Amino acid sequence: MRTPFHRRYPSPSANVAHEVDKRIAVDRQQGFIYFRIPKAANSTICATLYPKSNRNSVDKRTAKRYFARGRSLTADEIKHLASRFFLFSFVRNPYTRTASAYLDKVKRNTKTQNLIRQRLKLPGEEPVSFLTFFQYLTAGGLYDNAHWYPQTTFIPCGTKTLSFWVEWKISTKI
Repeated sequence: MRTPFHRRYPSPSANVAHEVDKRIAVDRQQGFIYFRIPKAANSTICATLYPKSNRNSVDKRTAKRYFARGRSLTADEIKHLASRFFLFSFVRNPYTRTASAYLDKVKRNTKTQNLIRQRLKLPGEEPVSFLTFFQYLTAGGLYDNAHWYPQTTFIPCGTKTLSFWVEWKISTKI
Protein backbone atom coordinates (compact mmCIF):
# COMPACT_ATOMS: atom_id res chain seq x y z
CA MET A 1 0.00 0.00 0.00
CA ARG A 2 1.33 3.38 -0.93
CA THR A 3 -0.83 5.51 1.39
CA PRO A 4 0.83 8.11 3.69
CA PHE A 5 0.33 5.85 6.73
CA HIS A 6 1.84 2.78 5.10
CA ARG A 7 4.75 4.74 3.62
CA ARG A 8 5.56 6.04 7.12
CA TYR A 9 4.98 2.64 8.80
CA PRO A 10 5.72 -0.08 6.22
CA SER A 11 4.77 -3.73 6.68
CA PRO A 12 6.93 -6.74 5.68
CA SER A 13 4.88 -7.25 2.48
CA ALA A 14 1.88 -5.91 0.54
CA ASN A 15 -0.33 -8.76 1.76
CA VAL A 16 0.64 -8.08 5.38
CA ALA A 17 0.03 -4.34 4.86
CA HIS A 18 -3.50 -5.10 3.66
CA GLU A 19 -4.20 -7.34 6.68
CA VAL A 20 -2.80 -4.73 9.08
CA ASP A 21 -4.72 -1.87 7.47
CA LYS A 22 -8.09 -3.58 7.78
CA ARG A 23 -7.39 -4.01 11.51
CA ILE A 24 -6.70 -0.35 12.24
CA ALA A 25 -9.88 1.23 13.61
CA VAL A 26 -9.79 5.01 13.25
CA ASP A 27 -12.52 7.11 14.88
CA ARG A 28 -11.90 10.80 14.24
CA GLN A 29 -15.06 11.88 16.06
CA GLN A 30 -14.08 10.16 19.31
CA GLY A 31 -10.36 10.79 18.67
CA PHE A 32 -8.89 7.31 18.86
CA ILE A 33 -7.09 4.68 16.85
CA TYR A 34 -7.52 1.11 18.01
CA PHE A 35 -5.05 -1.43 16.65
CA ARG A 36 -7.12 -4.63 16.45
CA ILE A 37 -5.27 -7.88 17.04
CA PRO A 38 -6.90 -11.14 15.93
CA LYS A 39 -7.48 -13.68 18.72
CA ALA A 40 -7.30 -10.92 21.39
CA ALA A 41 -11.03 -10.10 21.83
CA ASN A 42 -10.97 -7.51 19.04
CA SER A 43 -14.51 -8.24 17.81
CA THR A 44 -15.97 -7.68 21.26
CA ILE A 45 -13.94 -4.51 21.75
CA CYS A 46 -15.08 -3.12 18.37
CA ALA A 47 -18.71 -3.79 19.26
CA THR A 48 -18.16 -1.95 22.55
CA LEU A 49 -16.53 1.01 20.79
CA TYR A 50 -19.28 1.23 18.18
CA PRO A 51 -21.33 4.43 18.68
CA LYS A 52 -23.70 4.03 21.64
CA SER A 53 -26.81 5.16 19.75
CA ASN A 54 -26.59 2.11 17.45
CA ARG A 55 -24.85 -0.44 19.69
CA ASN A 56 -27.93 -2.50 20.62
CA SER A 57 -28.67 -3.46 17.03
CA VAL A 58 -25.14 -4.05 15.71
CA ASP A 59 -23.37 -7.35 15.16
CA LYS A 60 -19.61 -7.65 15.68
CA ARG A 61 -18.86 -7.90 11.95
CA THR A 62 -20.66 -4.62 11.26
CA ALA A 63 -18.93 -2.95 14.19
CA LYS A 64 -15.48 -3.90 12.84
CA ARG A 65 -16.33 -2.43 9.43
CA TYR A 66 -17.69 0.83 10.86
CA PHE A 67 -14.32 2.45 11.54
CA ALA A 68 -12.04 4.19 9.04
CA ARG A 69 -8.76 2.44 8.26
CA GLY A 70 -5.11 3.45 8.48
CA ARG A 71 -5.09 4.20 4.75
CA SER A 72 -7.59 7.03 5.37
CA LEU A 73 -5.22 9.00 7.60
CA THR A 74 -3.84 12.20 6.10
CA ALA A 75 -0.17 13.16 6.10
CA ASP A 76 -0.91 15.82 8.74
CA GLU A 77 -2.74 13.31 10.96
CA ILE A 78 0.21 10.92 10.69
CA LYS A 79 2.67 13.70 11.51
CA HIS A 80 0.75 14.41 14.73
CA LEU A 81 -0.51 10.88 15.33
CA ALA A 82 0.19 10.58 19.07
CA SER A 83 -1.00 14.10 19.90
CA ARG A 84 -4.13 13.98 17.73
CA PHE A 85 -5.36 10.48 18.63
CA PHE A 86 -5.54 8.22 21.65
CA LEU A 87 -3.66 5.15 20.38
CA PHE A 88 -4.38 1.81 22.01
CA SER A 89 -4.49 -1.94 21.66
CA PHE A 90 -5.23 -5.07 23.63
CA VAL A 91 -2.71 -7.88 23.36
CA ARG A 92 -2.89 -11.46 24.52
CA ASN A 93 -0.36 -13.81 26.02
CA PRO A 94 1.38 -15.15 22.89
CA TYR A 95 1.12 -18.77 24.04
CA THR A 96 -2.62 -18.68 24.70
CA ARG A 97 -3.17 -16.68 21.51
CA THR A 98 -1.30 -19.33 19.49
CA ALA A 99 -3.30 -22.10 21.19
CA SER A 100 -6.53 -20.25 20.38
CA ALA A 101 -5.48 -19.80 16.74
CA TYR A 102 -4.68 -23.50 16.51
CA LEU A 103 -8.01 -24.58 18.04
CA ASP A 104 -10.11 -22.14 16.02
CA LYS A 105 -8.30 -21.93 12.68
CA VAL A 106 -6.31 -25.18 12.32
CA LYS A 107 -7.75 -28.09 14.28
CA ARG A 108 -11.20 -27.76 12.68
CA ASN A 109 -10.08 -26.65 9.22
CA THR A 110 -9.06 -29.29 6.66
CA LYS A 111 -7.89 -26.68 4.13
CA THR A 112 -5.49 -25.09 6.65
CA GLN A 113 -4.25 -28.50 7.74
CA ASN A 114 -3.54 -29.40 4.09
CA LEU A 115 -1.57 -26.15 3.68
CA ILE A 116 0.49 -26.99 6.78
CA ARG A 117 1.18 -30.56 5.64
CA GLN A 118 2.17 -29.26 2.21
CA ARG A 119 4.54 -26.62 3.68
CA LEU A 120 6.19 -29.24 5.90
CA LYS A 121 6.09 -31.92 3.17
CA LEU A 122 4.21 -34.31 5.45
CA PRO A 123 2.58 -37.36 3.89
CA GLY A 124 -0.92 -38.56 4.63
CA GLU A 125 -3.97 -36.93 6.07
CA GLU A 126 -3.33 -37.27 9.80
CA PRO A 127 -4.69 -34.35 11.83
CA VAL A 128 -2.15 -31.57 12.38
CA SER A 129 -1.05 -31.57 16.02
CA PHE A 130 -0.27 -28.48 18.06
CA LEU A 131 3.46 -29.36 17.87
CA THR A 132 3.23 -29.71 14.08
CA PHE A 133 1.53 -26.29 13.95
CA PHE A 134 4.52 -24.79 15.81
CA GLN A 135 6.90 -26.48 13.38
CA TYR A 136 4.93 -24.98 10.51
CA LEU A 137 5.16 -21.48 12.03
CA THR A 138 8.94 -21.75 12.43
CA ALA A 139 9.30 -23.19 8.91
CA GLY A 140 7.99 -19.99 7.32
CA GLY A 141 4.24 -20.12 7.96
CA LEU A 142 4.19 -17.22 10.42
CA TYR A 143 2.80 -14.73 7.87
CA ASP A 144 0.45 -17.13 6.05
CA ASN A 145 -2.54 -16.09 8.19
CA ALA A 146 -3.19 -12.92 10.19
CA HIS A 147 -4.46 -14.97 13.13
CA TRP A 148 -0.89 -15.98 13.92
CA TYR A 149 1.11 -12.93 12.83
CA PRO A 150 3.18 -11.59 15.73
CA GLN A 151 1.00 -9.11 17.61
CA THR A 152 3.47 -6.24 17.09
CA THR A 153 2.82 -6.54 13.34
CA PHE A 154 -0.60 -4.98 13.96
CA ILE A 155 0.91 -1.94 15.68
CA PRO A 156 3.05 -0.60 12.83
CA CYS A 157 3.77 2.72 14.56
CA GLY A 158 5.41 0.81 17.43
CA THR A 159 4.25 0.00 20.93
CA LYS A 160 6.11 2.99 22.41
CA THR A 161 3.78 5.28 20.47
CA LEU A 162 0.69 3.80 22.11
CA SER A 163 -1.19 5.78 24.73
CA PHE A 164 -2.45 2.55 26.30
CA TRP A 165 -2.25 -1.20 25.89
CA VAL A 166 -3.48 -4.10 27.97
CA GLU A 167 -2.55 -7.76 27.96
CA TRP A 168 -5.85 -9.59 27.57
CA LYS A 169 -5.78 -12.69 29.77
CA ILE A 170 -7.99 -15.42 28.40
CA SER A 171 -7.34 -19.02 29.22
CA THR A 172 -7.37 -21.58 26.44
CA LYS A 173 -7.49 -25.30 27.09
CA ILE A 174 -6.04 -27.67 24.53
